[in-house]
Formats: sequence, C-alpha cells, structure tokens
Amino acid sequence: MKSKLLNLFFVVVMVFFVGNISAQELEKTSSISISGDLVSTFVWRGAIASPTLNFQPALSFLKNNFEFGLWGSADNLGKFKEIDIFVTYSIKGLSVTFTDYFWNQKVRYFNYDNKSTGHNFELGISYENENFPLRFYAGTMIYGEDKKYLYDLSETDLSKSNFSTYLELSYSLKMVENDFNLFVAATPFSGMYGKGFSMVYAGITASKKIKISEKFALPLSVTFAANPQSEDFFIVLAITLE
Repeated sequence: MKSKLLNLFFVVVMVFFVGNISAQELEKTSSISISGDLVSTFVWRGAIASPTLNFQPALSFLKNNFEFGLWGSADNLGKFKEIDIFVTYSIKGLSVTFTDYFWNQKVRYFNYDNKSTGHNFELGISYENENFPLRFYAGTMIYGEDKKYLYDLSETDLSKSNFSTYLELSYSLKMVENDFNLFVAATPFSGMYGKGFSMVYAGITASKKIKISEKFALPLSVTFAANPQSEDFFIVLAITLE
C-alpha cells in the first residue's frame, strides 16, 4: 500500500509540472535544465560513495518556485549506481527540498517497505541571504533504510528510523576569475554521517571555466576536503557539461 502511495505521489508531482498545459504554454512558463558531471571520485557528505570515475547526469523541470528533478551517478566499472528524485520549493533565499535517495543495489528499487526498503527519504531546508553569500543547509532522513538499530546495538525495533541529520555551512567568494566555496559540516548525533556530535566534512572547492575555443569554455572544479572524525581526506576533480 505504501509503495502505491509513494508512486502516486511522484506521478502527481510530474502532472503538476507538465500536465494540463500545452507545449507552447510549458515553454513560456517553465524551463528545463540538463547537465552532467564527470568526477574522479564520488564523495558525499564526508564519505567516499564510489572511489572511481563517476558519470553524474541531472535533469530538472522548473516552474515558478518549484523544481522537480532527477539526479544520478554511475561509476565506470559498473559496480555503483545511484538515482535520486527531488522536489524543491524556493522563495527569497529559502528552499525546502524532499529527496528520495536510492543507492542500495541489493534491494529492489520499487520496494518501499519500512523494514526492507533501500530508499532514504530526506527533508532538507537551506537558506542563503541574497546580500551575503553564506548558505546554511540542514537535512534529516525521515523514512527508509536509515534505521536506529544500525548505529545503536541496544535497539531491538527494526522499524525505528534513526533520523540521521546533516548540517552544513558554506561561504562563496570570487577571486581573480575563480569561484571558491568554503564549507564545514557536522552531524548532531550518531547516524550515517558519524558517531555522536561531530564535525564530518570540511574543505574548499575552486572552480573556473577553461577556454577551449572562442565559443566554448569547459567548467572545471577541484575539491580538497577532509573528515575530521574519520581522519580521511578527499581530492576530487570534476568537469561539468551543460
């Protein structure tokens, strides 16, 4: 029953964006974004999701203050793949996002059962002041594979959600035709990101467009980051196509 309701939810969202309007009206009132990243290593929130080369396509539909999108990642070895579906509502620097993450290849995709699903549903909120490039993000897993017993050995209820939470503060600036993003992130309690209250991710991303010809420039970015709790560090090179 839950599976049917969740599938119906996404159908309703898609209808909201593209239903009941003609192609001409859709072009006037909406926009479509198609892009792709090529990353040397897929690092997500202070951990390596996939250690090899990953291809990361993205597709989103924007209408007024809403955005409905798909994002994915697949490595060059065929061992890892992820697909995410998200819906975002934004107004005056404030954004609320619901995301369905799926990366567990051992579980059927359309299995939404609370005790055996491979999905993780997250509710996230971000805010960025229009006059100051400081951004705050908070995201909590509200349903799915993220279970309390995975992090607490005394927990006997296999259906109890852990509500793993990720908090990130980032600051953007521009210097000498380069864009920089400095970030630091923490988790308030034990979960998928770390143990107890701890800093789990900190680093800097630098990006610029490399001129290839008079009409084409290739967006390139490099990230140097570390996880203070796990004492691991990350070096990522990314190329964006859009």
